[in-house]
Amino acid sequence: MAYTIGSYECPIRETSEISASYGFVKLEIATEEDMPESREDPYQERGGWTCNWKSLWDYTDFNNETIIKLSYQSHICGLIRYAVYHSEEDVPYLLEIRNLEALPKDRRLISPVGSWLVWYAVQVGLQFCTPDESGVLIFLESYDDAMEYYRDIIQMRYKGFLTISQGEEGHGFEFSTTEARNFCQRQSRYFGTPVSLNS
Repeated sequence: MAYTIGSYECPIRETSEISASYGFVKLEIATEEDMPESREDPYQERGGWTCNWKSLWDYTDFNNETIIKLSYQSHICGLIRYAVYHSEEDVPYLLEIRNLEALPKDRRLISPVGSWLVWYAVQVGLQFCTPDESGVLIFLESYDDAMEYYRDIIQMRYKGFLTISQGEEGHGFEFSTTEARNFCQRQSRYFGTPVSLNS
């Protein structure tokens, strides 16, 4: 089954060189047609994607993995891919954030993007997963260039070095159930409360 919480509208700031205003983005399930080409540029001159999302789509097992998009005025500004793991008793116990990408800050018109994508995945974990004896609800692996983001902005618990793939080292981060709830509360306190668009 696909683990999702449906569609949400989330408050953001729209920024420019001279002013900042407020608006909303939409979080919802992505389709194959939403997958950008590597280096594709949704804002024409404003930068592109580094992940090969079309390839990731082909490798996604939609029985336990989902890709969510964050869009603003019909432009996709970020994508997240996560997986829900089951115990031997077929009980969902862990959500892993497998891929997350947002357009760079200097190449997009709104903020935040990444933290709303993380918020969505965390909400899925809180709704569907019961952690095992380790107490870990959310897990992700990060390369060096994103380490400070997960540690300082998302405020996940750092677990240390790990091997992401052959010849590639990275870092592990976790949330317990309590830490996941605290993150969601911080997100809503700083930026506002998301509104469900589910009928």
